[in-house]
Amino acid sequence: MCIYEDSAVQLLEPIALTRPAFALWCGAERVWERQLRQFNASEVGFWTRPNIAELWTVEQPHHPVNDADWARECTTVWINGRWMPAANARIDSATPSVGVINGEVAFAVLSQPDAPRGDDIDAWLDGWRSRLPQLPVTGAIFEYLWDYVDGNTDALKADASWFRATHGRKPIPLQTAICGPAEDFIVADDATVEPFVYADTRGGPVMIDRGAIVHSFSRLEGPCYVGPGSWIVGAKLRAGSTIGPCCRLGGEIEASIVQGYSNKYHDGFLGHSYLGEWVNLAAAT
Repeated sequence: MCIYEDSAVQLLEPIALTRPAFALWCGAERVWERQLRQFNASEVGFWTRPNIAELWTVEQPHHPVNDADWARECTTVWINGRWMPAANARIDSATPSVGVINGEVAFAVLSQPDAPRGDDIDAWLDGWRSRLPQLPVTGAIFEYLWDYVDGNTDALKADASWFRATHGRKPIPLQTAICGPAEDFIVADDATVEPFVYADTRGGPVMIDRGAIVHSFSRLEGPCYVGPGSWIVGAKLRAGSTIGPCCRLGGEIEASIVQGYSNKYHDGFLGHSYLGEWVNLAAAT
């Protein structure tokens, strides 16, 4: 499986200026991680813009990046990095075809090993699209940054069963107040939830990943996700929010995605936003 970027990623700037589109978060994981989990490929590679290929190779040293020789070794399924597949979406890797959603290519199962020759992957895909049968597929093709924010609530709800099966082993901590289904408060085994945390699961799951710490007097409203090693420091984390790894967050956060490694220790409001990495929102921001 090769997860690729097409020319439409320019509409996802500025967040996509420093990372591939498939590395953006939606739900409790990044888009490429969701695609890999759902389609269960035995081997995965990436095809991204040349100017960020080296950066992505540093992050993914064990996977080929823009490697045409690798792609031509065997028949490869090419998957659009902007495609958020529906939970029931499937790909028949034995049948050459092109999956189409809203007029755009979601995936291509090629009839023979091939790879783009040059940087124009759109033209290369159009060539295959003209030769192969086209199939309608389910899910969504994200065009703009707000599509990730708008789709985050549904993605978080869909992730609950997977997250519970792979992460949720820890009993509900003592002195934790839960309003709603207790089984939707899902805490990884080595996460820490201090006393006097309030979790509202009536609207969806509250998922706390490995190594995360939720400090006392925090309020978590589902659906939401707190990534590995992140701290929720007495914050109001409202519905539709995804917090990536190693963040330190206080104040009020609503319907927002934080890519990771960012700080918002202080009071104040962050809403309906996509925040990148290594960002510090200082006091009075």
